Amino acid sequence: MRLQRRSTLEAPGPLPPPGEGDDPGAPAPRGRAGRRYDPAWNDWNPPRRWPGVLLSAVIVLGFLSAVVWHLRPHSVVHHPKVVLPTNTNLKPSFMPSAKGARAASFAGTRSENGLRFMSNGGLLIMHAQCTCQYNFIVTISNASLAPIAFPVNDTGRVNDVLDTTVPKGPLVVKVVGAGHWFVQLVQPLATTPVIHTPFKYFSAGNDILGPFSSANTHLSFKFLSLSNGGAVVHVLNLQGFGVQTPFKGLVAIKSVKNLASLPHPYFLEVEATGFWQLVVQRAP
Repeated sequence: MRLQRRSTLEAPGPLPPPGEGDDPGAPAPRGRAGRRYDPAWNDWNPPRRWPGVLLSAVIVLGFLSAVVWHLRPHSVVHHPKVVLPTNTNLKPSFMPSAKGARAASFAGTRSENGLRFMSNGGLLIMHAQCTCQYNFIVTISNASLAPIAFPVNDTGRVNDVLDTTVPKGPLVVKVVGAGHWFVQLVQPLATTPVIHTPFKYFSAGNDILGPFSSANTHLSFKFLSLSNGGAVVHVLNLQGFGVQTPFKGLVAIKSVKNLASLPHPYFLEVEATGFWQLVVQRAP
């Protein structure tokens, strides 16, 4: 009987569990049979969860920040309670009297050029009115026809009182407008009579009030806007320069001021988007 020869190779032992032992992707060592890489072994490796944890932390921090911002104390702006006269007492734009001042008036229904006015220099107040179909433009030039002021540049229906500062000498006014228009120029002088006080005026929009004596130092101003608008009041001297700004604010103003170092005479320039009431008088 022929005896079987024993193999020189030992029987292979049990395989190590997945995830232990040799790296599945590494080549087999010499003298040993290599093992095939099974993709199912990756199921035994725990997945890396740090990107999801980081994203969750960012979301939580964002939510907490929003809650803290919402619950933080907010500063509240308290506006004064303003009571103004009814609209039935609303007055039109104020225009200083032409008595004792240099004044001129022009009217027409089409564009005009070459309207002349002799200026004494300084503050010039203009009342511009038009029911124009398109543009309404008023330009003031010097004797050399070089433009020095563009007080009006509007369209459609216009009814404004405004001011500008002009040099001394002859001026040329040009009006561009198709429709019934009217332009009045008033240049107060040092001898122009001042307004008697106490003086009270209730209106809306922009305006020029004066002249007032420097003895009238007590001013009261109320303002109310229905559209979150603002108002500012400037004190102008006879040259048309602003020397003080006693009132300025938004939405609602209720203030009383006693002014000092006022020029004589002086004017009050009101720029407002809303209703206002101004009282001028001597200090009580």
